[in-house]
Parts: sequence; structure tokens; C-alpha cells
Amino acid sequence: MGNGSGPVVHDFVLDQDSPSPYSVKSERLRRRQEQIIEFVANFEGVYKYYCSVKGFAGPSHRERGQEGTIEILEGHEIPVNCRRVFCVYPLLICAAAD
Repeated sequence: MGNGSGPVVHDFVLDQDSPSPYSVKSERLRRRQEQIIEFVANFEGVYKYYCSVKGFAGPSHRERGQEGTIEILEGHEIPVNCRRVFCVYPLLICAAAD
């Protein structure tokens, strides 16, 4: 996960509020910072991930549309709409933009 946008911080969250069976959260990253996120992808399904950052006023980053879809599949067939693919045997994780 990386932050390529301005001075604002962002993070990556995949948790019960997604909703999902996972509890994954990155650090809050500033521009050009990166972090590798690893987790055991043992539940197939389509889940939302999102940025949980909220400013002092106004809508959160998620409420502003900073969320996407992650699809965890069994097997090794890569869907056509995948932007990034992560393989964690025996499951394949496909992160696609909404």
C-alpha cells in the first residue's frame, strides 16, 4: 500500500466495518510512504477496503469515496478486471477499483 497523494495521510482498512471477517489495518501514511500488508486470506468473498482517516470537520475519506473492492478467490484464475493481484496459496486476492 502506498500514498501518492499530496500531504494528506491515508490508510488501508479491511475489518468488520467493511464488512469482512478480517482485521487488517495499515499505518497512516504520508506522501511517498509505503507499507507492505500481509494477512492470511482464508475466507473467500468480495469485501470493501477503505481509508479510515477523518479530519476535524466534514466527511471521512471513506464517505468521500475512498474505498475499493478486494475479491479473495480460491485457485489461481486471475479475473480480467484486476488492477493488482496478490497470491497467497491456495487463495488468490484480486484488488479491483470500483
